[in-house]
Amino acid sequence: MIPVRSILRVRADSSSSFWVVGTTTTCAPGLYRTTDAGRTWVAAGSTMNAWHRLPVAASGAQPTALHAPAGDVPLSCATGVGLVQVAGITLTDAVVLCTDGSIFRTTNGGVTWQQRTAVPSGGALTAVSSESLWVASLQPVAGCSGMSVLRSTDGGATWRPTGCVAGAATSGAVGLSFVNDSVGMLWDGTGVWTTGNGGSTWVRVRG
Repeated sequence: MIPVRSILRVRADSSSSFWVVGTTTTCAPGLYRTTDAGRTWVAAGSTMNAWHRLPVAASGAQPTALHAPAGDVPLSCATGVGLVQVAGITLTDAVVLCTDGSIFRTTNGGVTWQQRTAVPSGGALTAVSSESLWVASLQPVAGCSGMSVLRSTDGGATWRPTGCVAGAATSGAVGLSFVNDSVGMLWDGTGVWTTGNGGSTWVRVRG
């Protein structure tokens, strides 16, 4: 089990090696890694060079900034709209998904943002490159008894469904990450699924 209270970001390096940024019992962000598909986890150092969401304050107030490698930067989401996920591509290039489904990209470390095509009910976002992105959607889809996954190959300008993660919860926290255009993983708080064909089919490996 991941030794954190909440997940701020998930990234996969292979079909069995992932790392997560999550909050500790003191609500401080920490980095943890697994090399056996989530069976065991070890602390992996500072989150200094990682893009990730900031923890919710003890008062319950939602953050108005996110963590970037060069320091915290203001959210690009509209006023009153929260951040679902940030996917770092490089130290200066990243994409964010907001709670209203809007998507923004920066290429200068969060100084400015450009809006992309929204994905309603987006629960998680990941990026392999500036053009290759995926979103896990919590919106019910006919024929999918779980979570649907959509992909963009043009940097978020257009999206198409790729597959269904059967059995995955369609509420609560979600983590999604792809190693490349084929291998990826999804975490829904109850288990871990992996794909080796770009999200067309998914296999539950933990939970």
